[in-house]
Amino acid sequence: MSQHSTTLTPAPKSAVFSADAARPRAGAGVYLDPRAGDALHEAASAFAEVLGARYGVKLRAAESAGGAWLKILPREPGFGPDAHAVSVTREGVTVRSGDDAGAYYALGSLLQLTGPEGLACCAIEDAPALPERGFMLDVSRTKVPSLETILRLVNALSSLRYNRLQLYVEHTFAFPGHELVWGDSGALTPEDIRTIDAHCKSRFITLIPNLNGFGHLERWLKYPEYKHMAECPEGFWHDLAHAHRDPGTLKPEAASQRFMASLYDAYLPHFSAGEFNVGGDEPWELGQGWSKPLCEARGKQTVYLEHMRALHALCTERGKRMQFWADILLEHPERAGEAPADAIPVIWGYDAGHPFAEQCATLKQLGRTFLVAPGASTWNSLSSRWENARRNIREAVDNAVSGGASGFLMTAWGDNGNHWAWPVMYPSLVYAACLAWNPLADPDMRDALDSTFFGDGGASAGALMEYLGTDAVAPKTVRNKSVLWELLFNPPARRQVATEGVSEEDILRTLAHLDRVESALSSLPHDGADPFLRDELLNGVALSKLGCRRGLAEITGKPDARLRHDLQSAIGDYERVWLLRSRVGGLAESAGHLRRVLGEL
Repeated sequence: MSQHSTTLTPAPKSAVFSADAARPRAGAGVYLDPRAGDALHEAASAFAEVLGARYGVKLRAAESAGGAWLKILPREPGFGPDAHAVSVTREGVTVRSGDDAGAYYALGSLLQLTGPEGLACCAIEDAPALPERGFMLDVSRTKVPSLETILRLVNALSSLRYNRLQLYVEHTFAFPGHELVWGDSGALTPEDIRTIDAHCKSRFITLIPNLNGFGHLERWLKYPEYKHMAECPEGFWHDLAHAHRDPGTLKPEAASQRFMASLYDAYLPHFSAGEFNVGGDEPWELGQGWSKPLCEARGKQTVYLEHMRALHALCTERGKRMQFWADILLEHPERAGEAPADAIPVIWGYDAGHPFAEQCATLKQLGRTFLVAPGASTWNSLSSRWENARRNIREAVDNAVSGGASGFLMTAWGDNGNHWAWPVMYPSLVYAACLAWNPLADPDMRDALDSTFFGDGGASAGALMEYLGTDAVAPKTVRNKSVLWELLFNPPARRQVATEGVSEEDILRTLAHLDRVESALSSLPHDGADPFLRDELLNGVALSKLGCRRGLAEITGKPDARLRHDLQSAIGDYERVWLLRSRVGGLAESAGHLRRVLGEL
């Protein structure tokens, strides 16, 4: 592969470049196989317009391939799904693929190869390592992006060759008759879903519905009107959170399943996808309340499997193939074969060193179709735990490829207030996409981010990557949360836990790093390709510094007289930048975590 191929994101399997360039002449013909679908017709027309504008020529539609300068042939034999070949010579450009998606991705590569002198002459042979390349965004933990933000995200995902998108929903859909639950959440409407679904289709992405149906239903069960369906109506002690929590797990019984059926009937008709992720992860209270006698008599795993079979039946009745999170299933791998045969387990693990190899082997041995889900490590953080995310993604993709997974599902969650700024997930999205397409080529993150999101010569990408390095400045690591997030948010009873393993020197070094990041961000223009990045990350830097200063005051015993005032100012800015990309629903709750800290100072 020549050095020129590194400019392509994702990197192709094989590419040979020459020093020549191909440039269309006025009146050059563009031929697209008439059997191509509407989405490819739209993409081909858009590409021809870009070429025409770039090189000051008018391209015309050609009725046959013979003599056409650009030939797009998406019905060629010998190509697998998404696979394609590109030939660029001085005489013209030929795209061959077995399906429309492959031709679409080829046009994406050609777009990246357009330079001042023309398209770089080359021969590319390309195909993905994983056929399903998905992203799941949490839109339930306070932050629901605006419709415009989601549509722009779809465009970026498409350029990275993701072909699946899930929006994780617990309550943030406008379910008729349940306004009590979602009314102030910024919920997605049926029209929103249909718009996103259509936009995804035009970008060769399938929008898969996602609605949790066992655990994580505290947004429903906390209300008296729904508590009768809870496993533990009065809540439970959550060991990981070190706190008493509202009820979150449904009783595994027929009435609960009828309730979920009613939600499915309101939700699923707005999606065209044939699959549906029903969740089913972390039913924390199962066996502690209503189902305790059942679990003692028949076993917790049996009770769990019976509820999941009931959800599977609901999916089947509605013409959907069930996906579900595999954590509970894999607690007893010897019983994994008892899950419905056509259901698709999703193996999730978000820490470096997760046993993906063992879990993939279990499901592969059973002959199951399954997915592997790493995480962006954005949640419970401000700047993300990038080093953990990078290792986690690499391990997940490698094991998905070697372990026989049908694909991967990249995830970005929003636990405990969703305080991370939107661009913080970009590096994980890019890294995962590049590896899932071609795991043999580690991307240059600055170049890949720049070509996907920014286009400003790497200035924004460089500043973003510097910010993502913040959590690694201190030697301490914390599972499932960042050091600075813990320093800022841990309540008084857990302040000592937050500062254990962190020295005054660590914090001063981190503050100096954040000063450098702030300087780099401040030099970015306000009107860049991503006009919100500057303000969002500057607010993230401000909150990160406040976490450092709170930790420093704790370690040294010296009060920070300005800490409360500066946090108050940062909260106001936090509320402003939140609305740049997201709906107001959930903002009060998210900012409330910061105001709780304010009250402790």
